[in-house]
Amino acid sequence: MRDIQQDIGCHLSYASDAIVAVTQSILKRVQHVKAKVESISRDQNRWSVKLSDGKIFSTENVAFCTGSVARNLDLHKKYPNVKCIDLQDTFSPTKLSNLVGSEDTVAVLGTSHSGVLVLRNLCSILPDDHGIKVKAVKCVSKKPLLYAEYMEGWIKNDNTGLKLTAADWARQHYDGEAGHPLLQKITLGKTEEDTYKVVFPECTKIVYAVGYDRVKLPTITLNGEECQNISYNGKNGQITSNNNPVQGLYGFGIAFPELKKYPNGAEEWAVGMWKFMDYGQRVIPSWTKTSSNL
Repeated sequence: MRDIQQDIGCHLSYASDAIVAVTQSILKRVQHVKAKVESISRDQNRWSVKLSDGKIFSTENVAFCTGSVARNLDLHKKYPNVKCIDLQDTFSPTKLSNLVGSEDTVAVLGTSHSGVLVLRNLCSILPDDHGIKVKAVKCVSKKPLLYAEYMEGWIKNDNTGLKLTAADWARQHYDGEAGHPLLQKITLGKTEEDTYKVVFPECTKIVYAVGYDRVKLPTITLNGEECQNISYNGKNGQITSNNNPVQGLYGFGIAFPELKKYPNGAEEWAVGMWKFMDYGQRVIPSWTKTSSNL
């Protein structure tokens, strides 16, 4: 890791390898169980955590680090000619090469960081590295691209704007005068369905790059009653039920990111491995301050 150039971006594989190594080291030092949590219930100031294999653990605190999954829509269902490609598969040129071909016109919905990476892979990586060139790529979006802006001591649009490789590609091929020969930009009209009626009949594949949804949580019961309208406090991670804080229950990671305020007054959900680490170091000690375990 020290040999990697520190002032530019790098492949995520470096970060994932480091996370795997750290995780394996931690697991050697703590009690751990690999199983699905079916439900948690709190009574008399303790949580009972029920696993799918029937085992039950008792603890004072519970932290959900459950992650999120790419959001899939069904806008293409009316068009039998269009098949959906999972967003995760588009990040791998190798997988993508097995899912598209020269006869395909691919619609991409969304122009966030993920969406631009999909466009880059479809328009750039595949022809060069795999000899595959899709027929066309139609990018459907609601608004112009947003870029991160490096200010003095902070970053404007830090979590919502394009950065690094995605930003470089977008400036040249999406917003640049020359554009890209395979790419067609389409802005949604006032009636979105009218746009889809024109675009989808011309397509054979679609990719939804429209955000991520929190993985479904296990059933949460508090003093015999199931919790409803689950949310959380974006400043400290505490889970809420019907806007009321739930004692000893917290969320962390991409499913429960920090709500961070920036110098220009804007608030954004802080998503990224480094941001999770920084946030955790600030708030997790307060979770365990009066408890013996987590």
